[in-house]
Amino acid sequence: MAKVKSTKTRSEGASSLIKKLKKSSTIEDTCLFSESDFYTVIEQVPTPFPLINLALSGKVFTGGISRGVTILAGESRSGKTIFMLLCLKAYLDFHEDSIGLLWDSEFSLTPDYLKSFDIDTDRVLVSRVADLDTFKIDIVTQLNNIEKGDHVFLGCDSLGGLASTKETKDALESKVIADVGNRSKTSKSIMRIIVPLVNMKEVPFFGITHSYNTIEIYSKQIVSGGTSLMYAANTVLLFSRRKNQNKDEAGYEFVIKIEKSRFCKDTIKLPLVAPENGRFKKWSSMYDLAVEHKFIKSGAWVEIPCLSEYEDKKVRRKDIEDSDEFWNKIFTLTDFKDVLEKYVAVGQDQSGVFNDIEEEVEELLGNAPEDSYTEENKETYAD
Repeated sequence: MAKVKSTKTRSEGASSLIKKLKKSSTIEDTCLFSESDFYTVIEQVPTPFPLINLALSGKVFTGGISRGVTILAGESRSGKTIFMLLCLKAYLDFHEDSIGLLWDSEFSLTPDYLKSFDIDTDRVLVSRVADLDTFKIDIVTQLNNIEKGDHVFLGCDSLGGLASTKETKDALESKVIADVGNRSKTSKSIMRIIVPLVNMKEVPFFGITHSYNTIEIYSKQIVSGGTSLMYAANTVLLFSRRKNQNKDEAGYEFVIKIEKSRFCKDTIKLPLVAPENGRFKKWSSMYDLAVEHKFIKSGAWVEIPCLSEYEDKKVRRKDIEDSDEFWNKIFTLTDFKDVLEKYVAVGQDQSGVFNDIEEEVEELLGNAPEDSYTEENKETYAD
């Protein structure tokens, strides 16, 4: 049995070792984690939609769009482009000096489309691309010209619709040959290059792609474009569309499923509601989440036990569901915000586990016979 040293004994000399290794590092940005603004100060640009902020960052109001790769995947007309444009609009509004840089391979973007989101088209550059290799060369060139501190929102619609150069070449040569692996290799190469660049330049990149369903009994929605998109992205959101679940209201719900996130638990679904011929609902999903977490009792009439002014009162859903005044009270006068953020949070406090283990080890050593370990019999107890 090897002698167990305390944690305090292990940490002695760490300070001098850190100084030595920091001095010998060939990377200029090497520093203590606790002193690094890159890790401790991460800008997040909020949108007007609490649901979108929650999906992107796990925060209702203070979170939102952050640096790195975000992948939006889903079937056609499921709200992917809409979601990206909503984020672009929020980013341009947040930073007065910001611009948008979009790559368009599906040619679905129109002046009227962007203006419907009140996006200033004089602040958006659009590059038309037809294949992955052209996109790869251009985005790497652009990222090389972006400096840290530049506010640029990058988006591609869509990565899933881009062919490889080989596919195009084979078509021109009248060859009917499957592109085995070339497109996937190019996609992986793009992700390997841009992931560190967009993070180190601290700019967001939104990539849109398609999804498909597996042929299992219980089919699953899978991101197309190869595993590289899943591995590289900080966030992967899957989109689908369904009829509005509120029977009293026509329209659709664009359901956002969190497939992968650094901030949120996987598989959580958050519907963004779009009434027929109307604007997206600012407070989408908040009513259902309030019901789920018992801040609201829903029925033919709605009870609101969390607010004293509604005690012994009943209201209709339509009177509160889209009311800024009502939701401002819920978020201000109750702990609804904290409950939601805890509900989606991916990180859990693990520090107690190590404390418990250390206490158990000390207890075991304390209960051991006095002669269980000495300098004289150390060979006997050695592993």
